[in-house]
Amino acid sequence: MKRMSMAVLAAAMMTMAACGGGPGEPEQPGALNTSVPAEAASIIGTVTQVERAGGTARILVEQVPTRSAGYPIAWISVTSRTRVLVRAGGQAATAGSITDLADGAKVQAWFTGGVRESYPVQADAGTVLVER
Repeated sequence: MKRMSMAVLAAAMMTMAACGGGPGEPEQPGALNTSVPAEAASIIGTVTQVERAGGTARILVEQVPTRSAGYPIAWISVTSRTRVLVRAGGQAATAGSITDLADGAKVQAWFTGGVRESYPVQADAGTVLVER
């Protein structure tokens, strides 16, 4: 009986994990929590170009020169499903919007879904954190 309970518990935990979003995604569609993802950002850098169309944006982020991991430059799509967060002076992050994404902004971005292998790479953002 105890083994069966453990097997049921393990199956339930795997199901919950599979139903969660990818890195940087909200737990539920339409939900916005202001916690920064625990995993390392896909890219940390500076926004060098912004293209806006309707309620979406595409930002070109160039990696911080002293960092050697991740992607050196990326076009990142910011959609209605992307969490945009703003953090100032090490304080807790608050909800932001695509208007917070401007040339020169320091950002961390967590990709969701696949990365399109072009140069620069192209990806969709699950979360973008603007540091002020």
